[in-house]
Amino acid sequence: MKNLVLILSATLALVAVGAATAQGGSAGVACKSGNTMYQGVRARTYCGTATAVVKIAGRTLNYRGGSCTRTAVAIELGIGTLILDSKDPSGGPPRSFGISVGRIFGVGKAAPRDGTYPSATVVFVDNGKRYAASTAVATLQGGRTRGSFTGRLFTGETISGTFRCS
Repeated sequence: MKNLVLILSATLALVAVGAATAQGGSAGVACKSGNTMYQGVRARTYCGTATAVVKIAGRTLNYRGGSCTRTAVAIELGIGTLILDSKDPSGGPPRSFGISVGRIFGVGKAAPRDGTYPSATVVFVDNGKRYAASTAVATLQGGRTRGSFTGRLFTGETISGTFRCS
């Protein structure tokens, strides 16, 4: 379990670092994008109009109020507050979602245009429980402004979903 937490923390850090330059608008008055402390641990909050839907074990999870970063070789989307530290905050991790598609820090196949890409990373938190898939398949559409994904979590569960940058 400790290895899963470390892998997930590293994945969240990749999503957060890549999206650190995102220009997210406010999803509400209370939302402020940027690096922050959340219950004593380092975190990154995303604000804006990005949305995502995750289907897992017969449930549908909806996420709203995030931002996207598109580079020449990747797209990354973050929603909510992602924990960057390897330890959980005292009240558990907050609800959040992140996906990275393409070449991140020189690793992976570049995703310069619409199409299907292997090895996408999907991370999310629901009801204080962390989920992660590092080998999801993502399909980008609409000039890389939206897409879909399928994958298998580290726990073995199958997930699918969609995301939209604006």
